[in-house]
Amino acid sequence: MLRRQQKTPLPLKILRRLDNATVTESALLFTKILSYLTLTGDVLLIILAVFWFGGSPLLRSLATRFGMLAAFLVVAASALGSLFYSEVIGTPVCDLCWYQRIFMYGLVLLLGTALMRRDKTIAIYGIIFSLAGAAIAFYQWTMQLFAVYGVATLPCPSTGPSCATVYVFEFGFLTIPFMSLTAFLLTALFLAYTRRA
Repeated sequence: MLRRQQKTPLPLKILRRLDNATVTESALLFTKILSYLTLTGDVLLIILAVFWFGGSPLLRSLATRFGMLAAFLVVAASALGSLFYSEVIGTPVCDLCWYQRIFMYGLVLLLGTALMRRDKTIAIYGIIFSLAGAAIAFYQWTMQLFAVYGVATLPCPSTGPSCATVYVFEFGFLTIPFMSLTAFLLTALFLAYTRRA
């Protein structure tokens, strides 16, 4: 009786170190693109935070007018990115990742509904979801950085894959939870601009 071998997905950390046919160029390219988009999002986050207190009226009016749409695009792209990592690449999903996904997927539905109904009053609920997701993402990001640099260990509530396992590590600090943290904070700030209208 012949047993069929099952392919087990390799984490990106291992994929980056292999130079043979098992390396998926699309997965590596996707990670690079997401890494640079995350850095761009961080710069935008800083600019929007500074302009909250003053600065260009044009930028403030654009962020106020299109804040809900921008927030929706951020969470939709983040949800698709998380699905790509887990379903296409095969990155295991830990408990903290699932908690972040619950908030992110909830935001997709919430903001999508708000856009269709043109209801800006939902922004406060989106801000609450975003900040809760950001808190979980920040905890997991610090947990992973502590594990990488051997500073200390934080407790991991996972019964499955470890929350401290790093599958993407770019620029010495950028991991998947950091991407999530950026998305949540950017969404919260866009929604804060929407409430300001």
